[in-house]
Amino acid sequence: MKLIRDSIGEHIQKNEPGTALRIANRNEIPLLLENKLTEEISELKQSRFRDINEFADVFEVLAALALVNGFSEADITKARKTKNATTGSFKKGFVLG
Repeated sequence: MKLIRDSIGEHIQKNEPGTALRIANRNEIPLLLENKLTEEISELKQSRFRDINEFADVFEVLAALALVNGFSEADITKARKTKNATTGSFKKGFVLG
């Protein structure tokens, strides 16, 4: 069982009617997204962080996970700005230890 993008699912529904495909119920979605995030991060690592599309995939899954947990992208942006203002970012590369 693997979560796929909506447009891929719609394409399969239209063009491959015998394919095992269903819409996940609400209770399944958080775990499916968590598994998808693991998959997408693995693909990003495999690209050696050089494929912008893999970054986009990770961001897309994170946005979907945030949404099912009640947070909008605007909420996340605001929290990032607040956190950066109070504790900084990772731009300078400080390492502890």
